[in-house]
Amino acid sequence: MKCPEIQKIIITDFSDREAPPQMRAEVESHLAMCPVCREFEQRFNALVVRPFEQTVLKAPEDLWGAVQERILHQPETAKWYSQFLQINISLPKLAFAVGLILMLAGTAEMVYKQKISGHEAAVCVMENMSYMESLSNSDEAAENYENEALTEDVS
Repeated sequence: MKCPEIQKIIITDFSDREAPPQMRAEVESHLAMCPVCREFEQRFNALVVRPFEQTVLKAPEDLWGAVQERILHQPETAKWYSQFLQINISLPKLAFAVGLILMLAGTAEMVYKQKISGHEAAVCVMENMSYMESLSNSDEAAENYENEALTEDVS
């Protein structure tokens, strides 16, 4: 084999020990004779292979038993998704977020269908953003209204 073929094998199969025994023997014999490929292999290993080699760490013997024990004694209500079901967000903030998403999606669709140019889209987005900001300022008033309604319900 010629040097470019050997170097390709070094990159693909030789360095990660995936080359078949016969091919590995050919590469090793070529490396013994060719200083250019030998240097290539050494530099490749130094730059690519060695930094990613990891020492094998052995887990403690009792680790799996401890994991099993915690899984078995985990309460049924503590599911992984339970934290997402308890999201506490006010209605005005949710409406603001949905409106913003719809506004951006509508603007993107108009640009995609080429109903408006990129400059017109930027102007549209800026106008909608200022409108949404004015709504977000009214969110504080809406939250105050909600808080007042809640305090009235309590009394």
